[in-house]
Amino acid sequence: MWEALCGKRIKQPVALAVLFVLMFIGGCFFVKANQAKEFEKNDYGVFLNEDASSLERFKMYETIVIDAQYFTKRDIELLHQNGTVVYTYLNIGSIENFREYYTTYAELAIGEYEHWEEEQWVDVANPDWQKFIGQLSQESVWSGIDFDKGTFHEQMSETRDYFCKYLEACKADGMEVYLLEYTTNPKLIQKIKEYCKEQDFHFYISSSLELR
Repeated sequence: MWEALCGKRIKQPVALAVLFVLMFIGGCFFVKANQAKEFEKNDYGVFLNEDASSLERFKMYETIVIDAQYFTKRDIELLHQNGTVVYTYLNIGSIENFREYYTTYAELAIGEYEHWEEEQWVDVANPDWQKFIGQLSQESVWSGIDFDKGTFHEQMSETRDYFCKYLEACKADGMEVYLLEYTTNPKLIQKIKEYCKEQDFHFYISSSLELR
């Protein structure tokens, strides 16, 4: 009887030990799953009014567009080390008077840029200017901006269809396409997501013109 009793007492600690081991293993898998979810990166983001104070936030994106004028070489290197692809903003259709390269290309300006006093339209057919152009980034295909009221709206179907055909032709020609849209409309956001998924386009939807 004593041996039987001792046997039971021996088995109970063993069973508890096995239970604790299983709980520990399960906990490890749970933590790893949460970490994987936590560090899952967003595809694409546009942040033109941010500076180096946002570097940690940028690490949560696969690809970002920033205004590199406000970042150091070291800032960009840190993002590259994190695996983040970094592009700098460049409006290929205009030239801005506060840019370092303004005096080099100022003679290519061909007219005022409405709503943006510091910008002028530029001759995009000029070979020197074309050297700046790389990937294609198109703004406001599905969304529109009312600058007078400071509001967003859904783009007119005629304008949207024109840009969609243009972008699809660019993709067919081997270009990688990035869309930047402005809206807070859930239905429009869903339309943009579905279109970009269908076309394999990258996209970023901003709720403000400040792009923060």
